[in-house]
Amino acid sequence: MMMIKKQTKFYKLLMGYWFLVPALFLAYTGLTCLKQAISFQELLTTTPTFSVGFLISCVMLVMGLMLVKVDKSNASRKSIFGKFILFSIVQQIMTFNIVGVILSGLTFYSLSHTSSENESLTLSTKIVMGLILVLSLLMGLISFNVFNK
Repeated sequence: MMMIKKQTKFYKLLMGYWFLVPALFLAYTGLTCLKQAISFQELLTTTPTFSVGFLISCVMLVMGLMLVKVDKSNASRKSIFGKFILFSIVQQIMTFNIVGVILSGLTFYSLSHTSSENESLTLSTKIVMGLILVLSLLMGLISFNVFNK
């Protein structure tokens, strides 16, 4: 019982983080547009940090939606849910999201080691996860270049 409560606590924190941060970023972006009296499109095209932040926020929303949709009925490290959390750790590292890495790691650590069977991912799931990783790698490289200028 304690493991289930611990697992859902980290799962809820991760899900809340992936939905709350993009909402806060969009609110901040909207307020910045109002204060500077420019359009959202103009802000994204003239300020690279907002562009990268917007892309990362969109990926965080997609990861949050995937977290909601993934099957959590048999949550263990070898289940599809465990594989998705492991994937999210890699994805969060690629976008330099330290808080996301920590929350994903704690969620993965809270999963049980035992599983009745090793579940495999479908080809379409592997393709989507691969595309997200490639996009995350590109965003990580772009953000590294933008913030080091």
